Amino acid sequence: EAVALNPFAQVEPIGKVRKGKVQLTSDEAQHLSEHLVRLFPVGDFAAAESSYYRALWAGESGRQDRIAVEAWTRLVYVVGYRQDRAAESQRMVQHAEASLRRLGGDDIETARLESAAGVIAFKTGRYDEALSRYGKSRALFEKALGPESIEVAEVLQRTSFALEPSAQFEAAIALERQGLAILKKRLGPEHPEVAAGRLRLGEHLMLNEFYAQA
Repeated sequence: EAVALNPFAQVEPIGKVRKGKVQLTSDEAQHLSEHLVRLFPVGDFAAAESSYYRALWAGESGRQDRIAVEAWTRLVYVVGYRQDRAAESQRMVQHAEASLRRLGGDDIETARLESAAGVIAFKTGRYDEALSRYGKSRALFEKALGPESIEVAEVLQRTSFALEPSAQFEAAIALERQGLAILKKRLGPEHPEVAAGRLRLGEHLMLNEFYAQA
């Protein structure tokens, strides 16, 4: 079941027809952007994809490049990672980059896109590219949101995974621990994301021990 998909039933009527075109006021754009942030699919990824495309249509029709970037970035992850359509998602990265250029650049949206594109690079075996994108994402998130933001923690965890194929387990463990410490501080020790982080750390520790004994 996907989380918070129902609010996107309102996406299509949000934009009003003005001079024959759908345009969004600043308040409408903010409303739609907030829905994009809350919409995080858990199971029904096809429904999430459809919702993101509706948001994209509203953003582009309303000449709201920020919303277009947000929608394209989320499509990269949902389509390329969750639905195994990596080639299609790589084209979505290019669309998001074009929207970012029209927007004039934005550190947070660039960081989100670099992280999502890094996930696709990792999934398709382009590990050096994944590490490069994660590095850019982390630097931008730290600049914009601080070194102990949840976004930084997520990128640290993704980077730790990207180090595994080259058996850099000690470095992976250090990053996983750093990300886990941030999550515990920001979310509390009982949060599900913290539990998941502990599980990943345990996997890293076991792999490191296995290779050390080989």
